[in-house]
Amino acid sequence: MPDYLVIEWDPLCLRGLDVQASGGTIHVRHAFEMPQPSGHAQPALKEWFAHYLAEKHITTKQVIVTLPRESVVVRRLELPDAPDEELPQMVRFQAAAKSSLSLDELALDFIPLPRREGIPTREVLLAMVPQTMVTAIRDFIDEGQRELLAIRLSPIGAAELVARLEDNKPLDPKSATLIVVRHGERVEISVVWLRQLIFSHAARLAGDTTEQQNAVILTEVSRGLMSFQNLNLGFKLTEGFLLGPDGDLPGLAEALQKRLPITVRTVNPFSLVKVHADSLKLVSHQSAYAGHIGSIWSQTQPLIEVLDFLAPRKPVIKPDTTKARRRQMAIGGGVTAACLLLIYWVSLSQLDAGVAQRGEQAVKLDDALRKGKPLLDAAKSIDEWVQEDVNVLNEMQRFEDHLPGTERVYLTKVSINAPTSRQPAEIRAEGYAREEQDIRKLREKLFVAETGYKITADEIKTENKEYYPKKLNEQIKIGKQPQTRGKPAAAKAAPADEKKSAKK
Repeated sequence: MPDYLVIEWDPLCLRGLDVQASGGTIHVRHAFEMPQPSGHAQPALKEWFAHYLAEKHITTKQVIVTLPRESVVVRRLELPDAPDEELPQMVRFQAAAKSSLSLDELALDFIPLPRREGIPTREVLLAMVPQTMVTAIRDFIDEGQRELLAIRLSPIGAAELVARLEDNKPLDPKSATLIVVRHGERVEISVVWLRQLIFSHAARLAGDTTEQQNAVILTEVSRGLMSFQNLNLGFKLTEGFLLGPDGDLPGLAEALQKRLPITVRTVNPFSLVKVHADSLKLVSHQSAYAGHIGSIWSQTQPLIEVLDFLAPRKPVIKPDTTKARRRQMAIGGGVTAACLLLIYWVSLSQLDAGVAQRGEQAVKLDDALRKGKPLLDAAKSIDEWVQEDVNVLNEMQRFEDHLPGTERVYLTKVSINAPTSRQPAEIRAEGYAREEQDIRKLREKLFVAETGYKITADEIKTENKEYYPKKLNEQIKIGKQPQTRGKPAAAKAAPADEKKSAKK
């Protein structure tokens, strides 16, 4: 039976569970809370934690870390309809376009959302944290002494727990579930649809009394649901769960039922597991451990899609079949040549039958050569097409490397068409810019000898947008990249559309 140490990486209070998992059953052996008002940066905290584990005789080596919602940037993305193996690269491209940090400075993962009827796009839930946070967690866990298994998201752990409460309930594509979890002085509000997290929001509590804190929670629930309803996803809330004992959330279920036309259930996460005697005596809010318990099930027997910043989804690397195709074409050409040679030598062996017979054989031989020529020409055309083949994902990454930061230009749509026998590969990019000069600079950056891009520049139009009034619409053909570096070609005269662009 595996043992797990689950820790929530909260900047104010480090919460943890020492558990033993057997199938779908979880045995809680110890629970703890460690207030840390100075944050994670102090080496003394790491030493104190190691001393605490030794004092409690906790020797568990396998560690799972959960991150609170307020520490993670979560965004819902709409992508072009594509197979699952292409989603990781498309998500990384969008993350780079929407974040002020480079991809090297980010740790990110995503979950594909269920397909909605009549929606031609793919929807995903993207989660991002700074790479420095992952480095700090690795150092704190001290991977030389323990094994860090995963870095997960607390709301997904809560959704995993609720999925077990609804395991026998038939799925309804027209209804969604609200989840509210209190973590000490903060609250996490999530929405689950078809047992999949599709929305999450976090807020800090204020006030000293239960009534004041409940009022804050109700306000944040209303604010979060307003953002959720603005997505127009085509379904509505029909039920809700408060994860925690009644003592942690007094009167909140009744207040929510008055505010929302849904049924709200209160469930203590520790009621779903086995707890050793006195294990919870140091716990002030049992509701804060819903994400811990759900993350253990995500590790052992997941019912929903999970996030893992330690091992994110990666693109499927397809094998390079270029050499195999060339080898097959070479074999085909060799077989054709061998057949032609055989026919030729058979014809030569029969020349002594007479001049007339030789003439007939010559005609037959010419016929065979003429019939074989289209096959050789087709093989040559295929070889030329293979040489011009473009790796779509690599071209998308190369185009991404030339983009500026989103503070000047951001893209709303990027598509790439693979090359055909009649035309080269093409990138279509649409978006907005702060100024007309930003679009010109982007064109100048792309129009250099090293890229091989040929740009068809449309007229720069002005739209009624407060910060990004300039409309960007670029058609870029992808040609061969030069073999050697040279000086950039002299800049061409500005297109007529740029001269006609409206002044600010």
